[in-house]
Amino acid sequence: MLPVQFLFGAFYRAKYDGWTDSGVYHEFIPWLTNANPIRFELYNRILPKQEQNEADEPLKIIQSGKSCDYRNLSQLYDKSHLYQEQASFNGRSVSCSHEAEYIFDRTDLVIQKITGSFEIQIGNVTEKDVFMMEKG
Repeated sequence: MLPVQFLFGAFYRAKYDGWTDSGVYHEFIPWLTNANPIRFELYNRILPKQEQNEADEPLKIIQSGKSCDYRNLSQLYDKSHLYQEQASFNGRSVSCSHEAEYIFDRTDLVIQKITGSFEIQIGNVTEKDVFMMEKG
């Protein structure tokens, strides 16, 4: 499910205020196994070319986000608990962050590599997961 999310999610529908920075947008990302996807507030940044003369340099886009989901961990694992748009964030809400790097070929904009990381804090414990998908 996570590769599909990276390839077909809201990332491609993000609206850019300038040529490098997107506006903030929301998306549900399924980082936790067997749990409902977590709602994130996301932001994209297109990185500038390092060497102006190198035409084959890949295009890199960084996606950063933080959870804006009011649900706690128990509610995320309860498949019958549906997300409610009007519910508010509270002290028991999940606290997590997300970062992904998308690398595209500049000539045909085909994805070459996606690396994503997810960090969640539960009490005094912090858990981190990393995902990588690369074109062979």
